[in-house]
Amino acid sequence: MKLEDQVCNLELSMRLKELGVKQESLWYWQKYHWPSSKSKGKWAVGDDLPGLSLISDSCSAFTVAELGEILYDCEWKLPYPAENNQRLWWHITGTSSHKYALTEANARAKCLIYLLENNKIKI
Repeated sequence: MKLEDQVCNLELSMRLKELGVKQESLWYWQKYHWPSSKSKGKWAVGDDLPGLSLISDSCSAFTVAELGEILYDCEWKLPYPAENNQRLWWHITGTSSHKYALTEANARAKCLIYLLENNKIKI
């Protein structure tokens, strides 16, 4: 399994950073410039990518476990999963909200974003 499938995606990671989630994670999304490329930079996930030059800020690429810990520390009941047409959906306990995602990390990230945006929790 690729690392990108084990952490929340770049879009969700950036939103969590905007919402003030502490940027402490095992993995990070980072924008790099490949010296042999004319591109202005690409995002990659990792802890260190040798031979590349960091050209912008990074944001945490939270794992399933890290997102679970954040939700647990906020004393919020973890969302529970179900499978529907090969997609995961997560119901947030105490609400009528369902969040869909292809990976568990993205599902948990979407739940955390929902809770923060709706002032259900503070971190």
